[in-house]
Amino acid sequence: MEIKIKDIEIYLFKNSIQKKFKFPVAGYVLTGFVFFKVKTNIGIYGFGEPSPYGGNIKNTLKVFKKYLFPVVINKKIEIININFFKKFDFFKKNEIILRPIIAGLDQAIWDIKAKIEEKPLFKILSKRKKKNKNLKLYASGGMIFDYQNYDYLINEALKFKNLGFYGYKFRPSISKKNQSHFLRNKYPPDFNTNKFLKFFYKIRKSVGDDFNLMVDFGCRIKSIKQFKYISDCMSELNFFFMEEPMKRNIELYKRLTKNSKINIATGETISSIKKLRQWKSSCNIIQPDSNLISISELMDIKKNFKNYTQNIILHNWANPISMLSNFHVSKALGCELIEYNITYNPFSKIIPDNTIKIKKGLFTHNSWSGLGIELNDNIINKYRIKI
Repeated sequence: MEIKIKDIEIYLFKNSIQKKFKFPVAGYVLTGFVFFKVKTNIGIYGFGEPSPYGGNIKNTLKVFKKYLFPVVINKKIEIININFFKKFDFFKKNEIILRPIIAGLDQAIWDIKAKIEEKPLFKILSKRKKKNKNLKLYASGGMIFDYQNYDYLINEALKFKNLGFYGYKFRPSISKKNQSHFLRNKYPPDFNTNKFLKFFYKIRKSVGDDFNLMVDFGCRIKSIKQFKYISDCMSELNFFFMEEPMKRNIELYKRLTKNSKINIATGETISSIKKLRQWKSSCNIIQPDSNLISISELMDIKKNFKNYTQNIILHNWANPISMLSNFHVSKALGCELIEYNITYNPFSKIIPDNTIKIKKGLFTHNSWSGLGIELNDNIINKYRIKI
């Protein structure tokens, strides 16, 4: 029997409970996000979550309803992939918005395929038998406002060190007046370099030499001189990597990587296998995300990277569906380390607590079919917005 897409249900979430957050949160906690439930003619369904940073939610939904929904309904699931959409004229005109939506649909279709075979997704993605290794997690948080003291982050770092996490990633402080992720990317704000570097010494002394530390600069370093000053300090203190130190430019990052004593990481905005190839020689660690570049394309990494298990550490900063998708892709690729968002997120409870099992800083895959997702109806009803 041919398995076709019968319908796609869109879930839109917004945090209608207005509150003042003590510390910065991920952008989608403020703006909301969407995910899909793709239904088939045989009753099996799959979940997928596009990147919440793919653009304005209203525009995303408008483009989805106008272009994608009409062309995928009643189509066989095996033909729905990035190449299927490339043949349409609307793809080139709306590629920036469409890429994350298509990645979300791709997650859902792979979820369906794995459920049909009654296997966890990572076993479908990689036919080779994988050793039963757990994924190492590094805690990704370290966000404060510019009027707060960096010393707060020491307690957060120590907490996750004691929980057995591989390492801890933090960021320069941000202004409470400008919490927009999009504006910070477009106009990266300055930060107090000396104040930040003094904290580097303090946190390294506090956590000890055997715990990995990383910094996500969000493209906020403004000059090569400033970069060298900071990167030399991080190298001296044996930091693991610095993420997105300056504006995203391939030639610039080649230069930074060549002259840096510390690993350079980037890649969270990579949305195609073509861009992945372009960036792979421009940094030490590349960080794609399956909510922006599709799972189908990510599985081609094996063809494009010789030592990809050391070079690939997936970006993993969104909600539970996207997170589980990245866990499965990492497992299938044989990558042993992945990011784990520890910042406040009311939407993290849209799936039951026992779905994501973390012990001693390790994530263990369960034996559930597909992505292994069920929904927590109480949280769904609390935050879901009618479209």
